[in-house]
Amino acid sequence: MRHTPALNGSANCNSLACGQMDLKLEHDLRSTLGIEACPVIRSAADVAAAFHAMALLEREVMVAGTLDRRNRLVCWTIVSSSTADRLVVRVEDVFFSVIKNHGAAIFLVQNHPTGKLSASHSEREIMNRVLRASRLLGYPLLDHVIVTQSGYRSLFCGPQPGVVLYLGKRDISELAVSVSAAVKML
Repeated sequence: MRHTPALNGSANCNSLACGQMDLKLEHDLRSTLGIEACPVIRSAADVAAAFHAMALLEREVMVAGTLDRRNRLVCWTIVSSSTADRLVVRVEDVFFSVIKNHGAAIFLVQNHPTGKLSASHSEREIMNRVLRASRLLGYPLLDHVIVTQSGYRSLFCGPQPGVVLYLGKRDISELAVSVSAAVKML
């Protein structure tokens, strides 16, 4: 079963009822941390550190991070969870959160349960579709990072290579727990 954020204006558009539990597919860091405490962008290594819990998942998942004009991570959204053999990513799901949250840029991060750090042809196609849309919509795609238990890999280096995400240790643990809890419910 594939879960994506609802794109209608319903009051429940950022959550999904899972039995008795409410699974959040989007996490607004401005609400939980406050805008001044939101992490600031620095490197792909920091994205990998923040989302390292994804590497432990048995299912492939992709998350889109929304950044504000000061490069603070203000929100992250699960945009896809794998089907039997691949990720299905709708470009509109990637950009919904950045538009809704008045963001300035995005990044993508996904796990590879197989442990391979190389991107498949379909993953490169997804990245290229998102990159084209980012140019048309005016929300730059800063990076696409793959995380595994053995490491990470940046697939896209923009005009400033290596710029992606800086998080303090407290923020990394909170994000890792949030992402891990949300994804395990998929």
